[in-house]
Amino acid sequence: MIQVKTAEGTCIEVDANIVNMIGYIQAALQSNPTVPVDMSMMKKADLEPILEFCKRHSYVNPPPIRRPIPNGDLTSCIPSKFDVEYINAVPFENLFELISVCEFLGIPSLKELASARVAAEFKGNFRHDSRQINSGVKGQVWSSSCTVL
Repeated sequence: MIQVKTAEGTCIEVDANIVNMIGYIQAALQSNPTVPVDMSMMKKADLEPILEFCKRHSYVNPPPIRRPIPNGDLTSCIPSKFDVEYINAVPFENLFELISVCEFLGIPSLKELASARVAAEFKGNFRHDSRQINSGVKGQVWSSSCTVL
């Protein structure tokens, strides 16, 4: 188990298999494997859903997303029911922040999933006006508390 320190100063135990999916943690452990990984830029409530995704895929890589996205329905291009339910639970306004967080943390599979959801929103019945999209760029992952950017 790996210790990860959150913004609240608490440490979370992270399975070593999850570490293989998160480039930020891998790099931190290479420089100092004996101390908790400092992730004080993220609150525990924001980090836990990301770790849940990584835990789900720690032994098996997420299945590839079919491209181009044929319509606004993610179930037609994402074979994993878990992945579809997971990404649909993220409010649209928070997807852009999630993509940025995944880029920062080095989680390409979750970044790709969030990007597919954005593409599906554009491809399907576009329900969001530009004000909502622009607010999502500066929004937060789930609890409006992540300060990665």
